[in-house]
Amino acid sequence: MRRATRPSFGVLFNPNAGSGRRRSDDLLAIVDGRGFVRCVKTDAELKAFVLEVQSSHVDVVAVAGGDGTLGRVATALYQHLGSECPVLAPIGGGTMNTVATSLGVPRRPAARGLRRLIEADSGRYRLRRQGTMRIGVDRLGFMFGVGVPARFLQLYESGGRPGRSRAASSLARLLLAVVRRDALATDLFARVEATVRLEPPALEIDDFSLLYAAVIDDIGLGFRPTPRAEQGLDGFQLLAGTASATTLVRALPAIWRGRSVSGPGWRDELASEVHIAFRQPTVYMVDGDVDDAPDELVVRSGPAFEFLVGA
Repeated sequence: MRRATRPSFGVLFNPNAGSGRRRSDDLLAIVDGRGFVRCVKTDAELKAFVLEVQSSHVDVVAVAGGDGTLGRVATALYQHLGSECPVLAPIGGGTMNTVATSLGVPRRPAARGLRRLIEADSGRYRLRRQGTMRIGVDRLGFMFGVGVPARFLQLYESGGRPGRSRAASSLARLLLAVVRRDALATDLFARVEATVRLEPPALEIDDFSLLYAAVIDDIGLGFRPTPRAEQGLDGFQLLAGTASATTLVRALPAIWRGRSVSGPGWRDELASEVHIAFRQPTVYMVDGDVDDAPDELVVRSGPAFEFLVGA
């Protein structure tokens, strides 16, 4: 970030994230001449925003949106600006804000977060360097999952208003399904037919019910399945195995406390690259967004960004 007495801001807000109850006029009034605010809903609008960031030489890109929005903004910035990316500042506005929470950003409405950012003395904030993962050819992200993580998101998205309450109710629904041993639990924990190769360490896994990789420790609702994810900026923590629904449910208290989970058929590794060859159609998730998986997918360590976090 350029050293400036009064840093300039480029503010992006996604009206489809969270409740969507914010307007560009409200955020522009808060910025008050120290930058610009843009509503971004499409890839074309995101590209235009990044080019404006580049031409305006802003110091901070403030993101009003959720985890998926933050990952897509990071992707677009790196594609166009490379190592010259400005500082990123998540200001809230998403349904879960898992990445922002993991970075130490308080949960609050986007307008309040932006106001605190604009009005606060710079000494109340600190820079935090945070790594990413490169998923496929050019997508950057913080969380990646296949099997249980992606299927749980499909359950979460299947009805009701998005947010922490719906996430909690989806988890409760899953726990009840496990107790009853009904079809929901069976489907959620069905094995994914695939071959997984990790580098390093040199390791191969055939089939799994759960695969999750992250560069942050939090996965939402306070659960921390990857407490070692932030040990470095050149890799990620990966969990993979054929854990049953009952085994994983029993491990939830340990996951809540940020403790590693171990057991037969379970791998917990720090890696910098993973190759996945799918032998059946399935879905995967990146930062809360679910998509169809290609036949082959590579996840590798991605670039690091500077984030502005604090009060």
